[in-house]
Amino acid sequence: MNAVTTPRGVQVCRAGFTRPQDTTAYAANDLVGVNTSVAAGNTIEVPNAVASPGDAVRVERVVLRKSAISLTNASFRIHIFDRLPTWVNGDNGAGGTIGALKVEDLAGHCGYADITMDRAADTGKVGAYGEAVLTTPITVAPIAGTSFWYAVQATAAYTPAAQEAFLAEFGGIRP
Repeated sequence: MNAVTTPRGVQVCRAGFTRPQDTTAYAANDLVGVNTSVAAGNTIEVPNAVASPGDAVRVERVVLRKSAISLTNASFRIHIFDRLPTWVNGDNGAGGTIGALKVEDLAGHCGYADITMDRAADTGKVGAYGEAVLTTPITVAPIAGTSFWYAVQATAAYTPAAQEAFLAEFGGIRP
């Protein structure tokens, strides 16, 4: 996690993960995660997102980067949580539609951003990225501590690269 921050004001934080060593295609609504196991870190912690426990951050922009340069069907939904959720499935399992998200409890779901990867490097060194500027910001007040969590869900039939790395960047304001 890298953060560019002041105790109050502009906040940019990042957290990433590497998906499994396979190229099994995702169907729309599948979870993109670290492991095919249900409880194996498929929700990614964004540490130090708020200055102190009890504070909040207003997310206004979400950028998703990936190591592979393919843009074909590279459309994703980034779910943001104020606590660590438990998914019913692991990587490449059905994540459910937004109306039936496959988590045990939706109490901590704060919102989501849809991102279509629309920019890629000429080689695989930089990869591809897309961004969403939220017309309605997502306010996240972690239930405990200073971290929030996110999960990535494919929204199209995306074929990944083996051990493809994903990095999410959240920009906003600490009130």
